Amino acid sequence: MRQIFLIFLLLWISGNASAQPKTELISVQDKGRISVVVPNTCPVFLGENIKYIGFYYRNSKLTDIVFNFEKPIQDLNFDPDTNTVALNRGFDLTIKGDVMLMYNQFPDLVIPQMPRAMNQTYLGAQDTTMKFSMYRIDMHRDSTIYTYFRGTEIGHGFSSGLPAKFNGDFQGFRDGLKKSTKRIEPIKDLDSALVYETVVSKKGELDDIKLIIGRSSKFSKLVEESLKKARWVPAFQSSTGALMRVKMRIYVELCQDGEIVVKLPNKLYNHTGD
Repeated sequence: MRQIFLIFLLLWISGNASAQPKTELISVQDKGRISVVVPNTCPVFLGENIKYIGFYYRNSKLTDIVFNFEKPIQDLNFDPDTNTVALNRGFDLTIKGDVMLMYNQFPDLVIPQMPRAMNQTYLGAQDTTMKFSMYRIDMHRDSTIYTYFRGTEIGHGFSSGLPAKFNGDFQGFRDGLKKSTKRIEPIKDLDSALVYETVVSKKGELDDIKLIIGRSSKFSKLVEESLKKARWVPAFQSSTGALMRVKMRIYVELCQDGEIVVKLPNKLYNHTGD
C-alpha cells in the first residue's frame, strides 16, 4: 500500500510539469516519513545569498517561510548593538506585515504548489490509519524536497524564547488609537498599512522606532507616538530566562470602517506576528 501512495504522488508531481518537470528521487527515511525530490529552478536564488528556503505547513496550510543563507547576515531580531548574525530569516504568513516584508525583500519568490494530502489506497479503498500530510517543502537551487509525515502534526520549533509584548490593556490601546485617529482630517489621506521597526530594551522601553513600510503622515506619526508611550514586556530566552534586547517589527492597519489593527510578534524568530 505504501508503494501505491508513492505512485499517486509521482503522478501528481509529473502532472504539474510546468512547475516540477520530473521526479528524480524518493527517499523513505522511516515508516512515518516520506521525502520526494524533484528538479527546480527559482529566480529568487539569482544573485542572492540563499542556501535553501523552507516552507512549513500546519493542518495542510502554509504558515511559515524561512530563508536559510550560505553566509551569515545581520540578525533582525536580536540585540542590534552586538552585531549578531544569523543564517536564517523567517516570515509568518498569517500576518500581513510579514508577507509585505517578505515580498519587499524577495520579490522573485515562487511558492511551490503543494500536492494534496492523501491516504494510501488499496483496490479503491482508503486506509485512514496511513494518512500522510505535508509537513514541509525545502526549495534548493536545483531541486525541491517535499516531506510528508504520517499521523500527529509536528511543529517546526523555531522559537527559542518569547518575543517582547504589550504590557497592559492591548484592546484599550487600540481603542485609544482609534479615538485619536478620528480627529485627523482628511481620512482619505491616511495610510492603510504601516510597518514599524523598533528596539525593545531589557527594561521594556522602546529605544528606537522608525517607519519602514508605508508613507509618513499624520496617522503614522500618531501611531509612532502612541507606541512610544506604551509599556512593554521585554523578550526573554526560554532556556535561561534571561531578558533580551531585541529588534521587533509592528504591523498597523487602518481599515476602511475606521477600525485599527495592530499586530505584534508571536514568535521570537519572526518580524511581526499576532
